[in-house]
Amino acid sequence: MYSKDSKLVGIGVVLIILTFLLCQESPTSRPSRSTTNSMGASSPVTTPAEPSIPSPAVMKKKIDDVLTGRTITFQASSAVLLPEGRSTLNQVLPILQQNHTAAFEIGGHTDNTGAEDRNLALSENRAKAVMDYLVSKGVAANRLSFKGYGASRPLADNATAEGRSRNRRIEFLVRVKGEQP
Repeated sequence: MYSKDSKLVGIGVVLIILTFLLCQESPTSRPSRSTTNSMGASSPVTTPAEPSIPSPAVMKKKIDDVLTGRTITFQASSAVLLPEGRSTLNQVLPILQQNHTAAFEIGGHTDNTGAEDRNLALSENRAKAVMDYLVSKGVAANRLSFKGYGASRPLADNATAEGRSRNRRIEFLVRVKGEQP
């Protein structure tokens, strides 16, 4: 027969375990396995919760923040990235790697100086150069696409040098894989 004291100890251990399981200290931790102490009581071992994955909208804002006041620069009338352009893309890279389910369209834009067909080809070649650079740095090619828009989507008036400068740009459209832009 069990003594009265051993029954009380057993009940106490059960109550402590139930209390511990029902009153987890951290909402960001989760039990993954249990261990047994020298008295035979089982206690859960927690592991940290997985880091949150930013939504495509959050990623878009982060990329826009990096690109604000910066330009991904190319050689004049060419799709060859300059060191300053690669430096800016290197600041975008960590953001692109935060969510492996997000896909990105890289859009190239030009001002309206020159022939429309040449501007369209230049904007597409520049967008492709950005994509190629990002792939060379480890971003999966199946998460990237590119499109040249030429001068069809100006941000500013092409009548001024400042406006034309603002219109020569690369933009990122962020979306979930398979989602249409």
